[in-house]
Amino acid sequence: MQKISKKKAGEILFRHKQEGGGRIFTVIFIKRSNKERRVMNARFGVHRYVKGVGLGYDPKAHRLIGCYDVTKEPGKGYRMINLDSILELKIDGKHYKVA
Repeated sequence: MQKISKKKAGEILFRHKQEGGGRIFTVIFIKRSNKERRVMNARFGVHRYVKGVGLGYDPKAHRLIGCYDVTKEPGKGYRMINLDSILELKIDGKHYKVA
């Protein structure tokens, strides 16, 4: 397991998203709403079940990145990851501990 900074973790996620992001990754983070630890298997690039309305805010301005939680029921899995509270990241066959 490699130790990385929160900034580097965000860069890895944004790069993964820009490359197409169809591959599943695991992220462990602290939820903003209730400070609960969350383990999520997710992927980027899912456009199914989108209504086309769009967001009413800019996720980057709030240090969030949108993804699709693959363990939820179809159409209910769109989630935001708080980039400031990531604890671990497993992506592209590598395991990172975020400090």
